Amino acid sequence: MRIRRCAALLLSLVVLLAAGCGGKTAPVPQSAAESAASEAAAQAESAAESALTPDPAGGITASQIRDGEYEITVTSSASMFRVVAARLIVEGDSMHCVMTLSGVGYGKLFMGTKEEARQADESAYIPFVKDEEGWYTYDCPIEALDRDTNCAAWSIKNKKWYDRVLVYQSADLPPDALEGK
Repeated sequence: MRIRRCAALLLSLVVLLAAGCGGKTAPVPQSAAESAASEAAAQAESAAESALTPDPAGGITASQIRDGEYEITVTSSASMFRVVAARLIVEGDSMHCVMTLSGVGYGKLFMGTKEEARQADESAYIPFVKDEEGWYTYDCPIEALDRDTNCAAWSIKNKKWYDRVLVYQSADLPPDALEGK
């Protein structure tokens, strides 16, 4: 009984000490130069963010990126649909991405869901093009970066559509590409 009381007391002490460790500390005074530099950095960050106001649906659109070609990262919702290389091409107010997949199992893509792909005209499908090394590439139109984009992929082996969600990432773009047009 005495051991239980000691253990309970010790546990209570540990809990109180742990709670005290997470407390706030007093602010450290800054020099005038440090304050001015900190404020300038915050204003610069705010200006950069406001220059990239995303469209209402989210993401960065072609009108916010300088024309040119950029290597980007594309993430996928499916491990069986892995993008190993992607080149973003921005021309005027439109952009598209030439993506290379890690395998050769998909015969065509459709920008939308598998249900939409089943109902779409064959002309809306994006066929693969073999690159110089034999990998399948697809030239896909993009509405915006940093936004979930539905993409249906046609499995050659299983002869059916699969839903995928792609995100074309803006993180790899050079800073001067996002300064607007």
